Amino acid sequence: MSVFNAKATDSSDLYGTPRSAFDLIAPYLPKGVKYWEPCQGYGAITGFLQAEGHDVVSSDLSTGQDALTWQPDAWDIVVTNPPWSLKGEFLEHFYGLGKPFALLLPCDLVNGKRTALFKQHGVQLIVPSWRVRYMRFDGEKPVEAGSPNTGSAWFCSKLNLPSDLIFVTK
Repeated sequence: MSVFNAKATDSSDLYGTPRSAFDLIAPYLPKGVKYWEPCQGYGAITGFLQAEGHDVVSSDLSTGQDALTWQPDAWDIVVTNPPWSLKGEFLEHFYGLGKPFALLLPCDLVNGKRTALFKQHGVQLIVPSWRVRYMRFDGEKPVEAGSPNTGSAWFCSKLNLPSDLIFVTK
């Protein structure tokens, strides 16, 4: 998620993605396509995708590329941990683009005003049995944050997952 997102004002927007959260989605990401990480922040997801051998284009509001109004010339699938204060806007935007995506979001998003959006477009969820421990920043280095107050899941669209609801246990 973007650490520098000027539109995001909630302190929960300042959390990065740990490898353990990426590992939940990694087995379902196809090879041979171009990924877009639109909320690069400190670059964790970009690095994880590249380490898996994926072609990635990254952007961030801090470098003048607002994912809600800008997109790269070529990309196939979005994988990102968007600012939580803009989670609804990101969902609506990426559903509207009609391409596959995986967004790491709070689980409680399924029972709110976005229900109609999920009903209209469908949703696939990858839900861990544990709470994701996001990363905070201590100077230049990311460190694991304290105990999270909510669960998270990968909210996916058009990824052709083996089922619409995947529970992952440790």
